[in-house]
This record gives sequence, structure tokens and C-alpha cells, in this order.
Amino acid sequence: MRYFFRRKGDGLHPLRDLFHTLMTKSWPATVAVVFGLYVVFNVLFALLLLGIVAAVVGRMNSEQQNAEFIDRAQQTLRANLQVIRSQVLLCAVADNNDNTGLLAALPSSGGKPEGLLLSEVACPSATDANAKLFDGTGTVFLPKPPAGFQPWYYLNQYDSKNSPSGAVLAYTSTTSPEGRAAANRLARSYGTDEVELQMASGALKIVFYIRKSAG
Repeated sequence: MRYFFRRKGDGLHPLRDLFHTLMTKSWPATVAVVFGLYVVFNVLFALLLLGIVAAVVGRMNSEQQNAEFIDRAQQTLRANLQVIRSQVLLCAVADNNDNTGLLAALPSSGGKPEGLLLSEVACPSATDANAKLFDGTGTVFLPKPPAGFQPWYYLNQYDSKNSPSGAVLAYTSTTSPEGRAAANRLARSYGTDEVELQMASGALKIVFYIRKSAG
């Protein structure tokens, strides 16, 4: 004998109704539905797990690439500093014919407050009026800053009469987080008489002193 119950005014209950539906099906059909749900659940779980693993691996690769960029940028800045300083001082030595001193013989920055692009700096002793300090004439080419850094500028604030304590420097700047990290790491390896970091208009300015202000 079979009995049937009918509920009136009752809303839908997905889980209860699904269970009732499965119980009214044949065993092969019920097993097939349960197995299908099991497979779907495991596929979705596997896809979720793969997504998490891919995100973690991608983040690790990104962090490694950033670390490698910071290390290369620091090394490039250090090499730039050595080339700029040595070439500017060699120019001063070559131009110091009247024994007025190396400071007075350093290349001029044209009196511009922001200085000159390093590519435009000329050595006073050059026989060619159009020759530039880093145009390769003396086998030395313009140092290229790392990616994310602005071109190099040169500023000579020294004046034996009006500004005898003025600084002579080269500088570049960056706004990228990786560039700032490289600049900070570099500054920690130098003294403040050689490298100084300054904030200017949202950018980090890296100042390399060839001769720091005596004031």
C-alpha cells in the first residue's frame, strides 16, 4: 500500500525537492545524477585551484622581475656616475692651462638654473666648437640612464667670484616605484657628499655631486 502527502501553500525548497525527485527516479538515474554533480564539483574545484596557483606563480615572477630590474638599474646608475664624473674631471684637467684650478676649468652649464642636458655639455678646450663632451669624439659616449629615468642633466653653479661655494652636479629623475627603489638602494651605498635624493614635482631626483656646495 502506498501513501501520498500533499502540502498546500508551501514554497519551493530546492534541496528538499531535489532529494524527492531523486528518490522517485530509478537507481541508475539517481547514481548518474550524483556522479555528474561529483564530477562538476571536482572540475570547478580544480579550475579554482589552477587559478590560485597561476596567480601565485605570476606574482612571484613579477616580484623576481622587479628585483632584477632594481638591481640592474642600480648598477647602471653607478656606472653612469663613474663615466660622468671621470669625463667632466678629465675635461677640467685638459682645460686647466692657466693654473686657475680645476673648479674654474669645469664645463659650464650656460647659466641656466636647471642646467643643460648632458648631451649638450661641451668641453672648453675642445678644438671643434661643435664637439660635445659625450658625443664619442673622445671615445666616450653619453651614458644612458636606466629605463624609467629621465635624461641626464648637468649643472655647474660654481663661480670663482660670485658663487665660490656653488655645487657642480649631474642629475636624473624617476617616478616609477622600481626606479625609486633602485635610487634609494644606490644612495645608501654612497655618502651624502656624492649622492643625494630630492623630491621634485612628484618625481624622485637623483643628484650626483661632482663637487658639492661648500656652503
